[in-house]
Amino acid sequence: MTTTSPLSVSLKSVAAESIAIPQGMTTTTPLSVSLEACEVASLRVTGPHRISLRFRDNYVADLDFAHYGDEGGPLRRALCDPEFFARVFLAYGILSWENGYDIAPETLRRYAHQGFVG
Repeated sequence: MTTTSPLSVSLKSVAAESIAIPQGMTTTTPLSVSLEACEVASLRVTGPHRISLRFRDNYVADLDFAHYGDEGGPLRRALCDPEFFARVFLAYGILSWENGYDIAPETLRRYAHQGFVG
């Protein structure tokens, strides 16, 4: 893993080292984003399965999670219910739900940079 400071990691390097990227596919994450910058500072539910996020470095992203709960286990599938999904809250910069499901801030930052969830 390539580090650029004690709390900064190259997300592109982590992706390349931890998983095989298929030929012809590229990553769209920034070259370097601090782990602190990945934390979500605030969120606002803007519609069914839609959330506007502001990260600690003031980067803002609007994400659509409409099909996010279609796959995965029962905790993730619970997000299919728009009323349950809308009860999202922040726990230490991490999107969380009352059933214990959460989404890592680095994952949210990647979704924000690629422009879609998944």
